[in-house]
Amino acid sequence: MHEEILIASMGLIWLLKVFILIYMFRLRVGAIKRREVKISSFSTYENEHEQPKRLLQASRNYKNLFEAPTLFYAVALLVIVLGLGDMVTSVLAITFALSRVVHSIIHIGSNNIIHRMYAFAVGIFAVHILWIYTLGNYFL
Repeated sequence: MHEEILIASMGLIWLLKVFILIYMFRLRVGAIKRREVKISSFSTYENEHEQPKRLLQASRNYKNLFEAPTLFYAVALLVIVLGLGDMVTSVLAITFALSRVVHSIIHIGSNNIIHRMYAFAVGIFAVHILWIYTLGNYFL
């Protein structure tokens, strides 16, 4: 059961990436059609700061989804392979995945930095505790 929760948590983050990718793509196409940006600006992203705010938020959020989640994927797979899944790993996995969803909603929505920081902190704390807990269970 705990392995399924870890896999579902990884799947949730993947689905979030797909959603944000589609959202970002639609914003980019719309901005190009409205002539807010030139399509050539996406070849090097040199003038990224000149893009509309919503597009920048979506682009940055999409990039974020390839940073901390990498730590999560690694430890989640380690837990599964080593058979170390339990209630603690499940709660931490769900916490991390949901914190990424909340972080993305805030980032592409109101972009309230304080709220976004809290969502990020919850997730990063959860993934680091998951690593510590997993390594402790394996080596101790």
